[in-house]
Amino acid sequence: MTTYTITSAQNERFKSLQSLREKKSREATGTFLVEGQKEINMAVKNGFQIEEVWMINPSQSPFIKGDWPVFTIPESLFNKIGYREKTEGIIAVVSQKPTTLEALTIPPDTSSLVIIADQLEKPGNVGTLFRIADGVGADAVILAGTSTDAYNPNVIRNSVGTFFTVPFALAEPRDVLNWLSLQNMSVVVASPEASSVYHQVQWPKRTALVVGREHEGVQSDWGKTALRVNIPMRGQNDSLNVAVSTGILVYEWAKQVVDVK
Repeated sequence: MTTYTITSAQNERFKSLQSLREKKSREATGTFLVEGQKEINMAVKNGFQIEEVWMINPSQSPFIKGDWPVFTIPESLFNKIGYREKTEGIIAVVSQKPTTLEALTIPPDTSSLVIIADQLEKPGNVGTLFRIADGVGADAVILAGTSTDAYNPNVIRNSVGTFFTVPFALAEPRDVLNWLSLQNMSVVVASPEASSVYHQVQWPKRTALVVGREHEGVQSDWGKTALRVNIPMRGQNDSLNVAVSTGILVYEWAKQVVDVK
């Protein structure tokens, strides 16, 4: 592990790091930022490649082991790249993984759950979906037809590190439907207009749950054979936050299919 010290915001290496806050730079380099000890450790544990580590305090370096360059910078510079309100003073540049459907592996002939986010835009909601997927033991998250950048720092932050524990893919809805057919998975769509209440139906053992935007719902056509379910609303509002709704629905699947206590 080689350590370097950088003190100027005009340093070209630091400028390259700072540019990774922008989507176009992440896409061009195939890398993204991961802030925090827990998150970096989870990235390493789950096979993500660390390119370099930046930190305020060089004594932090022993918490992760690896052969990558370490850059120490003053807090004033770190504040230009960090995105947390209360920083731990450590951030890593990490290589992206393939996000194609073909890269996903779903066990055949077993109970399986895939969470599909249909055209979600808010990175915070996407990050929370990863946290829910990890908690319920979902096999994958698919971002369908979305403009959300999966590697947005707010996705990573809101996932609390579970972004690295759940396989995911980016694809158009029609391609996702074809892939689901090959996986022998049944589509369940969450919709306020559905006539079936979520806990009064029999959930398929191999379920692909599609959730949409909070106010607009699912935007894409997920097929006439899809099972559509709703969550009864007892108050005056007509919908829940997409992450809250997803949590309710996937744990009903788990209760019925894998008998979560």
